[in-house]
Amino acid sequence: MADVRQQQPDSGNTKSIDKAITSETLTNNPKITYVKVLTEAGGTFRTYIGLTVLVALEVSICILMLCVIIPCLFYVTQRTNQRKLSLYECFYLTSSIFLQDPINNRPFVTVPSRITLATWSCGAFIIVQIITGVLRSNTAVKKQVKLLNTFQEIVDNPEIEPAAWDGTPTMVILEEKYPTTFRIINDRIQRLKTMLTLNEIFSDQFMNKVLDGKSVYIQEPDSMLSGVPRLCDRYKGFFHISNKNVETEYVWYYSPQLDKETKTAYSTRTMWTFEAGVRWIRERELMPAPPKCFTFAIRSNPMDSNNESFSMEHLQLFFCTLFFGYFLSLTTLVVEHIKFRCINKKRNIAQIRKTPISIKRGIALNASKVMTRAVPRSASP
Repeated sequence: MADVRQQQPDSGNTKSIDKAITSETLTNNPKITYVKVLTEAGGTFRTYIGLTVLVALEVSICILMLCVIIPCLFYVTQRTNQRKLSLYECFYLTSSIFLQDPINNRPFVTVPSRITLATWSCGAFIIVQIITGVLRSNTAVKKQVKLLNTFQEIVDNPEIEPAAWDGTPTMVILEEKYPTTFRIINDRIQRLKTMLTLNEIFSDQFMNKVLDGKSVYIQEPDSMLSGVPRLCDRYKGFFHISNKNVETEYVWYYSPQLDKETKTAYSTRTMWTFEAGVRWIRERELMPAPPKCFTFAIRSNPMDSNNESFSMEHLQLFFCTLFFGYFLSLTTLVVEHIKFRCINKKRNIAQIRKTPISIKRGIALNASKVMTRAVPRSASP
């Protein structure tokens, strides 16, 4: 079976989108993102990381909410004996980091500020990857066609037209393996008259139906892997071979009239054929290059041979490090708030309460004398 995910967007701006996709920024290495991260001293270092993935919606919302809260943490987590940044400078700082603009005149004086800054850089990197992944997905895929893997899915969808190669024993084998399910499919093939020849199968009319998800081709995968790759540049789509394989049993039957030496020679040469890899050598001759328009090629090799397809499992450690950084900065914030805001304030109040009354009166008298001296005397009449 084969169905497809089409690539080209269905709009009038196809040429402009194609031009954007094939520009130097995407064609040379479309999975690389240029990132600037601000260091503690104010300089920058550059890293080239190729992770273009679509993160879950809940994770994206959580990261965005944290990125809104982070600028406020800069304003709150300042010590009493150090320079204090205003709220405007904090927002300017974080927005500049998000826009990858280095700032050399903004010192980071507190430990929570430095921890939060490093964590924010990781969060901004994830947001950039989310935007890049969504943009590439929306500009490259027109629609997602449901991938069919079982015969029951064909039976459940009456709009799909199954087609088969006329004159092959495949239909007989499938009817023996799946008598109930495949009988329904076979009746639909006979009713729609989709028992086609090889030239009709590899024609533009039939292939366009497969690309649109309106038809499936029921046949062993070797014919697809040998006939479709040469059409990859002609049809902009990805073919899918079902994961459910139908295994057939091959048995050698010898005539009872053959002598024992001839049977032994046949068996020996048959074992030589399989052990020498003649079958795989023949497949290599039929398919000299890996097919690039199949869905299994997309999963294992999305861009080129130097890149690997990433998933959320590859980013688990990165997300754990990200949220650990947020937790560490918030914990340091609470400790500093308790120490410098609550404990020091209580100590100052306690010291004022322990001050003797005579000292308090002396302070009050000195203050009144200063006030009277500051008031100008009125002119005598």
